[in-house]
Amino acid sequence: MKKKNRTARARLTEKRGGPTADTQAQRDHASTEKKQKDQPTTSHSRRSFLGKVTAAALAASVLGVPKLIQSQESTDAQAGYLGSPVRSCISGCDVEVQTPEQRANTSLSRRVEAAIYERLQGIPPHPCNGDESLYRNQNYIGSFTKGLAKINNLGEVDPAAYCALLQAVRTANPADFNAIPLGCVPCNTTSKYDTTTAQPAETDTYSYSETYYADDAYVPDAQAQATTSDQTQLSASEQAALYDGPVQTEAQNSSDQQAAANARATNVPQEETARLSSLGTLSAQGIQRRLVNPQAGVAYDLEGIDSHQEATNPAPAFASADEAAEAVELYWMDLARDVPFIQYDTDSTIAAAVSDLNTRYKWYAGLPQNEVVPPGRSPRLQPRGFPTSPMTPLGQIPGPSNNITPRTIFRGFTKGDLTGPYLSQFLIRDIPYGAQTIFNTLQPLAPQNYMTNQNDWLFVQRGCMPAPPALLQLRRRISNARDAASYVHIDAITQAYWNALWLILMVPDAARLDGGGLGIPFDPNNPYNNNCTQEGFVTFGPTHITALLNKVAFSVHKGSWYQKWFVHRRLRPEEFAGRVHFTLKNIKQYPINSVINNSTVLSRIATQTGGNYFLPQAFPEGSPIHPSFTAGHATLAGAATTILKAFFNDQAVIPTPVYQTDANGNLVVYTGPGYNQLTVGGELDKLASNIALARDWAGVHWRSDYTASMLLGEDMAVQLLQDYGYNYNEPFAGFSFTDLRGKRRTGIGATRT
Repeated sequence: MKKKNRTARARLTEKRGGPTADTQAQRDHASTEKKQKDQPTTSHSRRSFLGKVTAAALAASVLGVPKLIQSQESTDAQAGYLGSPVRSCISGCDVEVQTPEQRANTSLSRRVEAAIYERLQGIPPHPCNGDESLYRNQNYIGSFTKGLAKINNLGEVDPAAYCALLQAVRTANPADFNAIPLGCVPCNTTSKYDTTTAQPAETDTYSYSETYYADDAYVPDAQAQATTSDQTQLSASEQAALYDGPVQTEAQNSSDQQAAANARATNVPQEETARLSSLGTLSAQGIQRRLVNPQAGVAYDLEGIDSHQEATNPAPAFASADEAAEAVELYWMDLARDVPFIQYDTDSTIAAAVSDLNTRYKWYAGLPQNEVVPPGRSPRLQPRGFPTSPMTPLGQIPGPSNNITPRTIFRGFTKGDLTGPYLSQFLIRDIPYGAQTIFNTLQPLAPQNYMTNQNDWLFVQRGCMPAPPALLQLRRRISNARDAASYVHIDAITQAYWNALWLILMVPDAARLDGGGLGIPFDPNNPYNNNCTQEGFVTFGPTHITALLNKVAFSVHKGSWYQKWFVHRRLRPEEFAGRVHFTLKNIKQYPINSVINNSTVLSRIATQTGGNYFLPQAFPEGSPIHPSFTAGHATLAGAATTILKAFFNDQAVIPTPVYQTDANGNLVVYTGPGYNQLTVGGELDKLASNIALARDWAGVHWRSDYTASMLLGEDMAVQLLQDYGYNYNEPFAGFSFTDLRGKRRTGIGATRT
């Protein structure tokens, strides 16, 4: 009987003296080595490499039969255990079907398959708005130059400093980034400026030749600037033309790089120091602010899609009417910073802004009609224009029946943004953070604006650190736009989305003083829904979600930083407003589109600032020292909320929504328009817009920065979720959620084998 109970596999293993794991691994390795040696020595392309690795990995993962089962079955058969259900249970330490060697090979093959999947998404062009080339002989007036060395008191960059930036961007050489000349305290030197007080402004009158700006409505053809990832090597003469002068020799480059390495900055604060100075504990005034992490734009990522495989539309050009319209909105946002959100229906400043934007700028487009995509892929329509009621369809600009109203002004472009109160439920409710409670309050910035005169403005444009901002000596819920700007001044990267997660995940609990969370169900396809023996935790549970919130931040910020430093280099609103000021004051004529002069906001700004036209800033230091487009906050907002919408039922309705009842943000149940239509997905979209647009409220970003960046973040998050489908053991049909364009997405991140 014992002989009859032995399996055919066990008899075959005994007869052949089955191979050990080590000998099989050696054979697999030898086979792979032989295959690699047989390949032509000149085959070094990425495609051929991936093909060889994939073939080897897949072969290794399926060769042979599970050694552990062979060995155990043979032993059990000899001992006579296979006849009993209990005694046939395989025991030991590592009893899984795959051996560790097979597991490692499977892991390799899945990594390679995921990489191939992402690579096959295609390579899009990366068009920019053309301002850098157009104004290269006019000190790059249309590009981001904040923090770089300046040549005059109008904040224009020293072309040599900007060309040093371009050299670093072109080569991605760390030493070239170290050699970029900064404008306040160059590395390892004493300051060439008085860094504790701003310098007197020049009063000379400048004018550009009419040769350059005969038509101030000229907008460069952004698509003509599109390039592919295949760049040719420039000749010396072409480089000289590109950089407006001779290009350094290799010896000169080497010498400069060594000098930069020797002249390391000491006691120079990072960008975070500028933000944290608002706590009042740092005294870094007058110190040089450094360029924020340009090399992140060329960092690779082994999960999700590569940063260079995602593209954005060009930002509006410097001389365009769209750029002027965005500036008008920002001037109005400054004037409305201290208006409580609950008073928008009756406030006179809001009414004036609605009238001005509706009458003169409702045609504003922002982004082109279609997105930028790889060859062969059909583009999706873009959200365009200012938010209106009714909503303007995708791909269109507002028409006669689409109007800006007090309930749409300064809001985001999604359906959720236009439903219910201005602020998301996830930004005003208290957070049940485990056993703790996070009271959703903050110490807001005092109602004071910065950079409203030429001396202060120039001081900051050179990259000098100003004094920290004044704070109100109280804590309250976010009640107006300045409070929202306070939140995003020193927020902890994924803070808003972690808070939202715990509100969604925690269940209502009457025993808790904070009442618990919302208890929103998981996505309907979660493999552990209604499972009577298991629940998700490491996968499809809290660990999975929290890990992805941080992971997606790391990934999409690389993508955003690539767009910032290596593609667009768009100037910040404060830089543009400086050009507006000098033009309107007849100090120097810049090619600002004349439609800006039609707005009623400029006279109000002049009254507020003592006759100036600088864009008043909520932060003393203004923007960070990195380009405007795309926006880091907005890119992460689009990505992190996509992760949350994917893991939970985003169509669930928010129970008992709340809103503010007074200027201090005290909360009551909301029963106003749309109270029963506030969904988890809609409020997460609104949260993303609240965070992203709070940077506009501060004066440091443009509306098109917000729109393009949200969409970029969403796309990168989707690709990360798709990539993770290669990781699961559970059968999973994929996440479903409504995206920012309003389309229902399904099957995202389904199990791939």
